[in-house]
Amino acid sequence: MMNARKIKIILSLLMGFFFLVANSHTIYAADPATSNAWIEFIQPEDAPDILNPETGEPEYQPTEDEGSLTGQTGPLTLDFVSNLEFGIHEVEIAEKVYESKTMTPYIQVSDRRGLGSGWNVTAQASSFSSDGAATLPGAFLTLRDGKTLTNLKDLASPTVNQNIELYTNGEAINIVTANENEGLGSWITRWLPSAEATLNDHATLTIPQAAASPGRHVSTLTWTLTDAPGQ
Repeated sequence: MMNARKIKIILSLLMGFFFLVANSHTIYAADPATSNAWIEFIQPEDAPDILNPETGEPEYQPTEDEGSLTGQTGPLTLDFVSNLEFGIHEVEIAEKVYESKTMTPYIQVSDRRGLGSGWNVTAQASSFSSDGAATLPGAFLTLRDGKTLTNLKDLASPTVNQNIELYTNGEAINIVTANENEGLGSWITRWLPSAEATLNDHATLTIPQAAASPGRHVSTLTWTLTDAPGQ
């Protein structure tokens, strides 16, 4: 039998052999190489799809009675503005508030700039006129409880003025504002009636006392989109 000293010598020789074998192969590492992945974006120049004001789904085709397609093209556009219809009524001498027959009045703005710099929409109402003469002095439109709608998910929405009073022949009033990083994509601002309402009680026309007169009266609403909040 081998004594302990011989065993120790043999183990030392074996360890040395395995060390030499393990270090006999040099690991080769090449210098790193680089490549690129790239993409480029340009701002769109076409006209956006119109969204369905009820569901937010794209490719909606509004009728001429609903309002006007603006035809604007490019990265920041006001795409659609609604008409407001208040119907036919007998002359009232007392002040009267009329609810709109337009059940889903709305406007649509599309921000496809990719900058998140915000935008703003104002509206101004001209004097009512009939047969070329100014009529219905002191009349004003009210839009209340506006809501926003988009076909996209998890984006910050613009803020709607919740109590809009548009006096005819008056100043422009703020309608909806997208602050920084809000209102990206296409957004509808709409004024829906109360549940179970047969007319739109959130889009009304007030005719002052003794202002009503026979005839068809029309006021032009001018909607203005600017490329900065609060402008």
